[in-house]
Amino acid sequence: MTQPLDAAMGPVVQGQGQNIQLSAWLDAPPSRVAHGLQLTVELTIAHGFHIYGQPIPEGFIPVTLTVAPVAGLRLDPPQFPPPTLHRLEGLDEDFYIYEGTIRVTLPLTFTPPGADTTVEVTVGYQACSDTLGCLMPQRVTMHLPIRAVAHADSSPHA
Repeated sequence: MTQPLDAAMGPVVQGQGQNIQLSAWLDAPPSRVAHGLQLTVELTIAHGFHIYGQPIPEGFIPVTLTVAPVAGLRLDPPQFPPPTLHRLEGLDEDFYIYEGTIRVTLPLTFTPPGADTTVEVTVGYQACSDTLGCLMPQRVTMHLPIRAVAHADSSPHA
């Protein structure tokens, strides 16, 4: 689903997985330009559940954010907020987790020339609950449209 936000941002695309809702948007209207943009992905984790951050003990699945390759697109690593340290009852290990709502940002740089395209954003995670244990790992993919900018669009009008 795509919905407009305000003039300072592009459309918001939404996705949903097991015990998580996702939204993604660019920090500017969805025009493919030669300067950097920021992709923001908001994850809202269901009450009573958490997802794992980094570092994570072997055998557990941390949250990931990936963007499929697109010609003319340079990606910087995603920037996750600091996770919270959490000790699970019955285990002798500390885990870094996320609960509630978090925002992950990813700097993008598009270089012209280019045509209209779609950026494929995938979030991988494993939702867990202290009482129910961990669910199967999930992947949710969203498609964010990017519109090419014609040279005539950027020239001033007299």
